[in-house]
Amino acid sequence: MRHVDGTMPANWKFSWNSNHKEIVEIEIGEEVRIDIPDSSSLQIQEDWTHKDLDKIDWNRVDSLVGPVKVNGIQKGETVRIDIIDLSVGKWGWSAILRDFGFLKNRYEQTLVIWDIGKESASARDGFLDGIKIPLRPMIGILGTMPAEGEFPVIPPQSFGGNLDNKYLRKGASIYLPSGKEGAMFAISDPHASQGNGEVCGTGIETSATATLSVSKSKHSFKFPVLESHNFENEDVVVFTGIASDMHEALHLALTNFISTAERSGIDAREAYVLASVAGDFEIAEAVDEPNLEVSLKISKDLFFFN
Repeated sequence: MRHVDGTMPANWKFSWNSNHKEIVEIEIGEEVRIDIPDSSSLQIQEDWTHKDLDKIDWNRVDSLVGPVKVNGIQKGETVRIDIIDLSVGKWGWSAILRDFGFLKNRYEQTLVIWDIGKESASARDGFLDGIKIPLRPMIGILGTMPAEGEFPVIPPQSFGGNLDNKYLRKGASIYLPSGKEGAMFAISDPHASQGNGEVCGTGIETSATATLSVSKSKHSFKFPVLESHNFENEDVVVFTGIASDMHEALHLALTNFISTAERSGIDAREAYVLASVAGDFEIAEAVDEPNLEVSLKISKDLFFFN
């Protein structure tokens, strides 16, 4: 198994760029283990206080570990990335940050340090006293390099990126369009737990180690699709809609589902009704401006594309 030390700055990128060179090559079906820094790129330390937040270099956050080139994946194909295993660090942080989050500048800057145990996380210094947050490790950022041009890391894109979708967890698979030969994927921003929307701008940010397996999909997607399981261990399929307007993002999530259903032999009208009676629309990400992400989640017992 290949191992990538994502704690080394030499393995970081700070944009989605068609010209980025790979840091490692793997073969289809090969597993790769990647150590991933927290979203501050190791800037925030366990002994920091609220005042230390002003020391953050915002040009060096959400460092992408990669890209990883997968030999045998061609431009225009769909790559499938399976999260075989995901383990998180022993401590993490959350923050209310100046000029970031859904309620910008309403509250003073606040740093919360968390102790992360085997099953839950507890905040220090009496914050949320007595409340334990169940551990639900997930990957915030996973995407492929674009076919052309350069894009900032933070807004989610059609090729993936900062999805901050809590279903991107151990046991999940994500399907992404490959804009470059070799897929050229990168990973970042692990969380010990995060709610849908991530409204204050952070989950429980922490470091992590992910074991991934990569294969070629026979499906053709121009947007991210997830196969995962919800927190009642029901297998689900998650369709994404990404746009700068919430209405448009919901529209895209729905029409992406319908178009996929049609390719699977389901009539568009049937898919439309199925989404209405059994699909769950969720705001997956509301703060990674200028784009928002809406998810349409549906049980694999009701819809499974082959």
